[in-house]
Amino acid sequence: MGRAREMDRVSAAAKRRNIAEELLPALDRADLAAAGEAVFELQEIGSKRAEIDAQSADILQHLRALRSSGIECAFMSSLGPGIVTVSTSDTSARAIVESNGMEVVHYGRVFNRAAAVERSELGDGS
Repeated sequence: MGRAREMDRVSAAAKRRNIAEELLPALDRADLAAAGEAVFELQEIGSKRAEIDAQSADILQHLRALRSSGIECAFMSSLGPGIVTVSTSDTSARAIVESNGMEVVHYGRVFNRAAAVERSELGDGS
């Protein structure tokens, strides 16, 4: 995974910007579609891109198809080849996954009120 580490080094600033300026604000607004877009962008940079490249070229194609079909958030799980989807719609999400030629292996609901995003100003550069 030397290539992945080098990709992370090169893309570290882009990852930080994405997380700070896109992902966290979207989560703060409870905007799943915007959070999904930020997560999708993270799939295309750094070590995650190397992990995706190690899989079939179909992974990115599947991720794009799911997102364009209405799944708010889709990403490759760990080293793949599994794909995780997160959507506000139970029934249509399953139908979208299956209509894109994929199998639903596990289905569940997320109900998490324990996490919170807090804002702080780090004026000391840390």
